[in-house]
Amino acid sequence: MSAIKPPAQVPGLSPKRRQLPKIIKPNVEPKKGRRLIDSQLGSRPTSARNVEEAKTEITKLKVESIAPQEIEEQIVREPPTSRSASILNYIPRLKEQNHEIVLDQILGMIKVWNSDSVFEMDFNVYHILTHELFSMVSTIYADFTKEKSNILFKSLAICLRVIPQSDREILDPITKLIYEMSKDEFNDELFIRCGIIPKLVQNSFSDLDDISTYSCASLRHIASNVECMHEIIKTDVIVDICKSLQCRTRKKRFQKEKLTFVYQVLGLFVTICEDLPDFDFITKYELPSNILQLILICDFDPLIQNMIAKALSVLVLHIEALDELESEDLMPFATLLRSERLDVAEMAGIALANAMQQSDEITANVVFSDQPLNIHGMFDLLSVTESIDLAVSLMRCISKASSTLQGSEDAYQHITLLFGLLDTPMNEVEEWTPEQMSVANALIALKNLTVNHMERVCVGMRGKMVHLMNYGILDYVLDLMKEMIKCDAGIETCMEVKDVEEIALLMPSLKDLAKKFEK
Repeated sequence: MSAIKPPAQVPGLSPKRRQLPKIIKPNVEPKKGRRLIDSQLGSRPTSARNVEEAKTEITKLKVESIAPQEIEEQIVREPPTSRSASILNYIPRLKEQNHEIVLDQILGMIKVWNSDSVFEMDFNVYHILTHELFSMVSTIYADFTKEKSNILFKSLAICLRVIPQSDREILDPITKLIYEMSKDEFNDELFIRCGIIPKLVQNSFSDLDDISTYSCASLRHIASNVECMHEIIKTDVIVDICKSLQCRTRKKRFQKEKLTFVYQVLGLFVTICEDLPDFDFITKYELPSNILQLILICDFDPLIQNMIAKALSVLVLHIEALDELESEDLMPFATLLRSERLDVAEMAGIALANAMQQSDEITANVVFSDQPLNIHGMFDLLSVTESIDLAVSLMRCISKASSTLQGSEDAYQHITLLFGLLDTPMNEVEEWTPEQMSVANALIALKNLTVNHMERVCVGMRGKMVHLMNYGILDYVLDLMKEMIKCDAGIETCMEVKDVEEIALLMPSLKDLAKKFEK
């Protein structure tokens, strides 16, 4: 009697077969070295992609346009009365060697200021301080070394904290230089220590054009650091994200020049989503619905679609988002599934399959949709895709849809393709492989088809049983066989594997049926 060989032999004990995962968690984590390969902002013409390009931002600081001597003379004539005047005591020491100590002292002073304190800062003090800091930044960039990184960052951090949003001309280059610093993960801690995360969040969602885009891009970079992510979440940034996307998902108001900003906002949401304390604001501002609408608005931009697919893949892991999606038109998913970018289609497939596996309402929504989203559309895509990962997601959708009466009838029209999937080569490994998952879902669909099409399923399975004696999928083969032995055609098909040791052990009734069938 032959036996099915398990992937790992333990004396006296066979490894336990695993159930198919109901949820496949999407892989949206930043890759190692993510700061060096940032895709979206780096691909835009306005971005500063490396240190050389960042140097062009230095020229925008206009160091020479300020006349510090005249301002100093003005201060002598009219001494500043605000508490910001004490900063003047630190200015001369910035020219000495212990730059970082002085910068820490200035930071310690302004970190406790609220927004009103910044607005009350004496105008002349503001100009002298920023002039000295701009000069320091320019000098450091002229001969930049890793050892000067902290000094550069703290100089920029002070500028970011004291420069008002109205002074966009100099806030813009400062923000872009901070974005460059955010690419290096060794600077993550400085974003917290210098207390600039709240200011970056504020600037991100204040409709400041490039300033907002680069501020959000910086947050997206540092959010992959757990400590930074928690600091970002403390600012209630999710409310800003939801409001921002809500006001940009109406075709009449959508501006193409905001695409890069939308990309960064979606990317930030994807990074922090898993650690959000609650999803109340997600549903209050209809975020799932707005993201679906973005698919239709941005159907010309595969980069945006890629981030939308990632956003949907993390959204459907939360019951609150699923509840809202149950009442939505899911046809935009079809756009993503047929994207020219394979990674977009694969991520969208994971999102839709996870949603259907968790929600019968979403399953029914898909089943009764028009093509190309319905079962017929999925089989059409399955027949042409070369991606095994996309094929697995499509089969997860199809197997769940086939559990409904209409879905079963629709799937029956493509039963030949289901039989063909059973011939997929499979290896014996401990973890589920995409090939095994594809075959297992095909077996689930065929089992569902036996309700109304038993004879056709049993006949179609002939000649395939021996190939299916794979340890990983054996439980799903047995589930189908238990239905097939209810008719003579099914018993005849099951006879192909009656001598397999595991089948004889797990399905003893088959031996008795075999004797009756032989008579």
